Amino acid sequence: MEIHPLIDPFALRFDGSIAMTGNLDMGDNNIVNCEQIGVTGDTDLIDLSSGALTINGTVASGTNAVTSGSKFSYKTAAITPTYTGIVEVVADSGNPMPANLEAGVMVDIAYDATDTSPANWVTAGIFIVKPTGTLSGVRGDLSVGLHGGVQATISNNGAGNIASLQGLQFGCQNDANFVGGGAAKTAQSLSTTGARVGSTFGFSGRTISNYADVENYGINVNAKIDGTYNSSLAGLNYGGYFQTTNGEDGGSGSITSYGVHIDACATGNAVDNSWGLYEANGRDNALAGNTRIGGTTAPTYACDVAGDIDCSGTYRTGGTAGHASATFTTVDGKTVTVTKGLITNVV
Repeated sequence: MEIHPLIDPFALRFDGSIAMTGNLDMGDNNIVNCEQIGVTGDTDLIDLSSGALTINGTVASGTNAVTSGSKFSYKTAAITPTYTGIVEVVADSGNPMPANLEAGVMVDIAYDATDTSPANWVTAGIFIVKPTGTLSGVRGDLSVGLHGGVQATISNNGAGNIASLQGLQFGCQNDANFVGGGAAKTAQSLSTTGARVGSTFGFSGRTISNYADVENYGINVNAKIDGTYNSSLAGLNYGGYFQTTNGEDGGSGSITSYGVHIDACATGNAVDNSWGLYEANGRDNALAGNTRIGGTTAPTYACDVAGDIDCSGTYRTGGTAGHASATFTTVDGKTVTVTKGLITNVV
């Protein structure tokens, strides 16, 4: 071991081993360009066979500066984001996240989609839970792939404050020109989805039997209101809220916009009942536009029916019921049968 504090850039250098029974205090100096620090003798840079590693500063991979507030950082882009986090992964210098955004875990990744190899699957994070075994006794079991939320205690001072709490937010955007291949739906196709959810109960080749109560939800939403509501303004509670907006610049193409589009519903095999839309509680429903029943052609009237109508009540016009069920004879001798305001037979 050699000590050359005046002529050597290192105050302490040793080529062999050193034994310590206390602590090593480096002050403001660092350990740089070392082969390894360890106690097990393998090739890891830092290897602890037991105990814990305490870091009061930051840990960074690469030479890019760690964002203020972050503790663990991996950056391939020389950019200082305007947000903070416990863990940050930054590989996108062209389109940084918005300013004034704070994140516990932040991932910002850019990749080159021009690769000619098979389709890429790039994700900012993967969360998978794989429970196994057999449940026994009277107990419940809950496995959650991703769990999060906002638990706030926010008050306001009545001066136009706005607080928006969102338990989960996803977005998808393609900021580039996109040229199709010519004919409709050829090789060039672009699909963007804000959030895609899938749920599968069981597996092909498996059997569900005995008193198994199967409930499978693609999305299960409960919008709940608690507390005492004394506001002079009417509150709104949505189990689901959907809207489409148009920011198109005025091109020559044609776009069809759906507020809600329900595609094919399961049928066949053990599926005895299949509903496209089902309202079970007898609540009022309102449709402001024209509605077609029995087809998908654009409707012309407020209620446009393609097919038969079976009415178990009374037909009304302007709220007034038609003639009660009766049979009468016209002046020319014909017998007319009226059922609940509707002429059902003339002989």
